[in-house]
Order: sequence, then C-alpha cells, then structure tokens
Amino acid sequence: MPAVGSDENYLAIHLAFFLSIQKLFAERRRPVLQFIILDQVTRPYFPDTDYKQIVDLTTSPQTAGQSSTPKLSDERAKVKKIIAMLFEAAATPNAPQIIICEKATFRDDPAYTKAIVTVWATPNGMVPSDWPTAGS
Repeated sequence: MPAVGSDENYLAIHLAFFLSIQKLFAERRRPVLQFIILDQVTRPYFPDTDYKQIVDLTTSPQTAGQSSTPKLSDERAKVKKIIAMLFEAAATPNAPQIIICEKATFRDDPAYTKAIVTVWATPNGMVPSDWPTAGS
C-alpha cells in the first residue's frame, strides 16, 4: 500500500471500494446492510494536527475567523467534489445510506446543510459536553 501515495489517493481508493462493493451487493441482491459510515473524509485536506475545530468552507472571504487563502480555496474545491460524488452516489437506485462524521462544513450549500443531522462540536452533538479533555 505505501506505493499508492498520498492520503488523497488512499481516500479515493477507499471511497471507490466502499461504493463499488455496495453496488455489487445491491445488484446481486445480497443480504448485506446497505450503509457506509465514513469518518472525516476531509482528513487529507484538514488534518487534526492543523485543524482542531470545525472547518467552515463557505465561499465568503472571512469565515469563522479564517481568511480565505488560495490553499483553503483549493482544498474547498477538492472536498466539494468528493461530497458531490457521495451525494450523487447516495441518490442512485438501491444506493446505500451514507453516514459521514465530519468536521468540515459548507454552510452556503443548502443540500449539505439539509443533510446534517447534528453538529458534532455542539454541547448537544456527538461529543458530550462532560467528556474528559486532554489533561483531565
């Protein structure tokens, strides 16, 4: 696997495999649960070492205290392409349900915001407010 290359390549290979195997199961009418759970699809673009909080990928120049740099703009386009592909895959006949746990968000995309069930960083989100933190 090291010959595959970057994290972006690993992501592409995993997504292609997950979607392909689910399509194969559906076509062959195999009794397999039709869902895919993905955790931080954007990790190659926004690693935990550099981005501790939610990454706001709206198109406005100033978002969540971050300036719109060319790098952020480039990464936004890459992530947008991946998310669009996942939405397209989820809309096909016999598609699996796709669940994404993600820290990047597109507040200016109505389809994306409509698909959000809960925001993980809120006190009522997936991370409980009383959960231990580093050093506690």
